[in-house]
Amino acid sequence: MIEEEQKQKKLSSIITIILIILGMLLLIFLVYQNNETIINFINPIDKNDKIPPEITYVTITSDNETNSNYAEEGNTITLKFKFNEQLGTNPTIIINGKETTLYKRNGYYVSYYQVLNQPTTNKQITFKIKDYKDRNNNLGKEIIETTDKTTVTILAKGSKIPSSN
Repeated sequence: MIEEEQKQKKLSSIITIILIILGMLLLIFLVYQNNETIINFINPIDKNDKIPPEITYVTITSDNETNSNYAEEGNTITLKFKFNEQLGTNPTIIINGKETTLYKRNGYYVSYYQVLNQPTTNKQITFKIKDYKDRNNNLGKEIIETTDKTTVTILAKGSKIPSSN
C-alpha cells in the first residue's frame, strides 16, 4: 500500500511539472504572437504624434587592423546607428549601392558590407539609411552622413593603408 502511494505522489509530481512546462510554453507562444500588443501596452502609441523618427547616432568603421577608416579587399565595413524612438518600419540600408541586411544588436541597428575587390582609385564608402517609419507611420528623413564624422575609404589596389592616429 505504501509503495502504491509513493507511485501516486511521483506520478502527481511528474504531471504537475509537465503542466507547468506546458503553461510556460503557452505563455512564451502568446508573448511572441502578441509582441506588438505587449509593446503597445508598455509603450502606448501616441495617435497625435506627427513627428518623424530621428537618427541620433551613426558611425561607420572598417575591421582593417591598421586603420579602421580604410578598407581593402576582404575587409568588412560596419554601419551602426540608433534612433530616438521605436520604429514601426525598419529602414532600408544601401552601402556602396548595394542593399544590405539589417540587424539589431545591443540596442543599435547594424549593417555590414564586405569589400570583395579594390578599385583602381581610392573610393569613399557611401551609404543611405532610408524608408523608415515610427509606430505612427511618420516617415524619417534619408541619412547619408555619420553623426561622428567617420568615413571609410576603400584604397586602390597597391595602395598602402595609413596607420591610424
